Amino acid sequence: MPTLQDFKRPQSVAEAVAMVREGSGRGGFVAGGTSLGLARMVPYDYLVDITGIGLNEIRRDGESVRIGAAVTIGQLAISPVLAIGELQFLMQAVLSVATRQIRNMATVGGDLISGYPMADLPAAFLVLEAKLSLAGVDQETILLRDFLDPAVSRGLNGGLVTEIIFPVPPPDSRGTFIKFARTENDVALFDLACLVRLKGDQFEEVRVALGCTTPLPLRLTAMEEFLQGKRVQAKVVAQAVELATQDLPILDNIRGGRTYRKQMVGVLLRRTLLASVGKGGGSR
Repeated sequence: MPTLQDFKRPQSVAEAVAMVREGSGRGGFVAGGTSLGLARMVPYDYLVDITGIGLNEIRRDGESVRIGAAVTIGQLAISPVLAIGELQFLMQAVLSVATRQIRNMATVGGDLISGYPMADLPAAFLVLEAKLSLAGVDQETILLRDFLDPAVSRGLNGGLVTEIIFPVPPPDSRGTFIKFARTENDVALFDLACLVRLKGDQFEEVRVALGCTTPLPLRLTAMEEFLQGKRVQAKVVAQAVELATQDLPILDNIRGGRTYRKQMVGVLLRRTLLASVGKGGGSR
């Protein structure tokens, strides 16, 4: 089995990619290292530290937000760039992650792409329609939604995620994030994120994402399409929830059986959707 033998510190993105591509043995990128710390054995011969190569900036770029892959979740929590009403639900997700100590180490890029099944941020970034900026591969960007879909994505193939980019939701957007866990700091049984726009008493646009209770975080597209153009009514929401939960690949493990999880997904979907509808557009 591979054993860790070296730790490298590049000075640039290009150097970091070259170190992984050209090094002897199997190399991997590391920043916060919180997911890697869960491994019983580090599956690399050497690690390449990306914390010192300029990937720690959060900035507004016109109508988009750009977040460096090595930005810590703790940095997100205090960033003035995200302190707007339309992104309040994202801040809910950020502050739900583990403890302050973990948030000060774990990075946004790592939380999104590590494959850790109880990661809290993917659901929120999925409804933001975030994309990943890549270095070291032919493809310059990939939608997070596609990256997480094994039918579409082939992984990074030695490439490096450098930024997470998403458009700022319109000012009339209403968003909610719910994490359901046994205790405040425990890993989630369910993560749900919802972003809604209304036109009068009708759903103009709905985005809903679910994490931690399916093998991979996913958008509930059948529910989204069903609700578009429908009136905001309890019976319509109930129909949408039933449609969303019909064929979900729900996990069945020690943290919760499939029957319990399916029932709770339905309950939390209703709560998330109705909480979003009840908010004023862009309110804080």
